[in-house]
Amino acid sequence: VPLPDSSTPTADHVGLFRDPMPASDGTLWAAHSESPFRDDDVISQQPSPAPYVYNSRYNYRVRKLEDRGDGVFEPADYLIPGGVTENVSYFDNFRFRDVEYNGLMWELQPVEVVARTRPTPHQTILPSIETNIIHTELGGTAGEEELRQWLRDNELALVVSRDVTVRADEQQDYRLGIEWSSHETTDGMFPTQELAWMQFFEGLQIRGYDVRDGRRVLAKAMETVVGPENPGAPTGSVRLGDDGSMAAFVPASRALSWQTTDMDGLPVVRERYWLTFQPGEIRSCANCHGLNRDDVFGNSVPTNDPEALVELLQWWKGQQPSGVDDWMSFGN
Repeated sequence: VPLPDSSTPTADHVGLFRDPMPASDGTLWAAHSESPFRDDDVISQQPSPAPYVYNSRYNYRVRKLEDRGDGVFEPADYLIPGGVTENVSYFDNFRFRDVEYNGLMWELQPVEVVARTRPTPHQTILPSIETNIIHTELGGTAGEEELRQWLRDNELALVVSRDVTVRADEQQDYRLGIEWSSHETTDGMFPTQELAWMQFFEGLQIRGYDVRDGRRVLAKAMETVVGPENPGAPTGSVRLGDDGSMAAFVPASRALSWQTTDMDGLPVVRERYWLTFQPGEIRSCANCHGLNRDDVFGNSVPTNDPEALVELLQWWKGQQPSGVDDWMSFGN
């Protein structure tokens, strides 16, 4: 704990420590600063518009800690004897002035890099409803593996939902129906909001300009849709099945989010998370925002055979063996 300026450190006070790391050889390492006091400026600053010169009482560097024999550890050898020196300048929006620094950089959070046994990948078992559909449409286990291999080869995943009209919360629209069928989930007290499409977004690193140079992650509609053509569909979207189901091939190893929209592409229910799928992964959820037990109307988890998955697999079979080697060539 940092000491107040009014206090006097004891003779054996050796400074402040953070981020201790036991190494595999039994040694102990930590980031160490020689000053025992609270952080503060140690130089006099010139008024704006002169740059603010960054400074600190702290000089954190990673050091080995040695037991002096009574269970008390003291700082010893530096991990990097000469330290890391940099000349840094940037514009600080809070101070609204330039900040400059030239000197030793802090060293924090030591991490030991050692060879370890690679863990066994987690295997999520596909529910029997979706498994049976895949086996029926593609000819059993061999067909499923052929599909997974195609997904891996093309850096894709398959995501499935049985009924996107079923909701577990009332924070967004939950009286929902399907635009081109009579399927709906409602209590009948108010009109339903009709859904037509599921639109996917990728987290893409887009370059900034002016004082915000560099790249930042922005949600952009998925540019290419691998699947049947859907004239009039919003960018990056797939058609919802008549039973409220959804199935889509999506890019793997990328941050994805999605939303249901109406016929005109206006958003209705938005996903509130970013998710990433592995190449070859097939992931199914009974409905968006999965149910712990019942939906908002007391209905149980959907158990229908998702029609959208059947239609997508039939389209996929029609493209084999030569039609979808380069998935980037396909789109709405």
